[in-house]
Amino acid sequence: MAFGTASALMSLSGISIGRRWINRGASGVKPNIYMMLVGESSVARKSTSVTMSRKILSEADEHRVGPVDYTMEGLVRWMAQKNPETNKSRNKVMLYAEEFGSDLARMEAYAKTVMGDLCRLYDGETFTKVRAHGPEVTIDKPRVSMFAACAYDMLSRHLTFKDWSNGFLMRYLFVAPHTMRDKTALVPEHPTAEWQHAVTAFRVLRDDVVRNVGPLALTQQAADLYVQFSDFIDQQVASLSHLQQVYSQRFLTSVLKLALLFQIDLSPDTSVTEPAMRAAINFAYDNCWPSFLVCVEKTTSTDFQSLFEQVGRLIRQKPETKRALSRRFSGNRTLEDVIGYMQRMGLVNTKRSLNASGNPEDVLFWSH
Repeated sequence: MAFGTASALMSLSGISIGRRWINRGASGVKPNIYMMLVGESSVARKSTSVTMSRKILSEADEHRVGPVDYTMEGLVRWMAQKNPETNKSRNKVMLYAEEFGSDLARMEAYAKTVMGDLCRLYDGETFTKVRAHGPEVTIDKPRVSMFAACAYDMLSRHLTFKDWSNGFLMRYLFVAPHTMRDKTALVPEHPTAEWQHAVTAFRVLRDDVVRNVGPLALTQQAADLYVQFSDFIDQQVASLSHLQQVYSQRFLTSVLKLALLFQIDLSPDTSVTEPAMRAAINFAYDNCWPSFLVCVEKTTSTDFQSLFEQVGRLIRQKPETKRALSRRFSGNRTLEDVIGYMQRMGLVNTKRSLNASGNPEDVLFWSH
């Protein structure tokens, strides 16, 4: 369900960038989103959901689908050129990455600047790229969304704490599956009536968006609901790590973007209503926020400071056994160093007790 909603939202983002935005702030809140589907390798059907979004956008608004090979030099060159069929700029584009783990591996090995460039494209300011062989390339006010799929193993292998601190991962919404479902078939070679109906409806929605390009406001009810949710998130993160507090502010902006997309699905030419805002909040808090917390754990577990904060937060909530922590951070070689440091500093104490099987084990509890 979460992956299906994510796929539909990202298709909506593809037709909406540059055509709709929320009339809020100095330059408005635009519906470009970087979203990453995450889960175990080969079983969560992440790539299938990304492929479905690519296919429906290709059939409904093909000029919005970016190149498959988005090396940064190739991407900016592609975006800087006019579309030969429409003679329009290609600065508004949806990027799809069904195997984002492979892209991360290439970034790590060969293209250290790609993450920074993707951050700049997300921010939407005029972008100039100095090419190794050739003249500079400038993209005027890019509007870029990205829909990616990545296995947890690749996240932990190729991303670290620095990828949060440099802002790259801060710009993503994450969606992990709640449960594994039976496999769903790919779109058949000859589309079913249901698929054709969906494509037709999406084309109608695209035409509605194109006819009335411009900003949407928030209704008072939607604005009040957003303020209530913002206050709730601020209270939730007050006891969390600095990284999570910083992410929460981008997360709240992403909720506005989602509300705009839900509203476009409901009615593309009216203000963002309370039902659209509520749908955005529910999707973001039920799916994206817990998925973000898992991804933080996966990508920062070898960083001492980050692991120190995570373990400390768990022990403050309730006493934890060393065995339980070892299971939670399976294979982490830094865990023993973190626990040892906490004990030496007097932050945690150890108590011997019997577990449910009657065997003795060490329990760690916060000493302050």
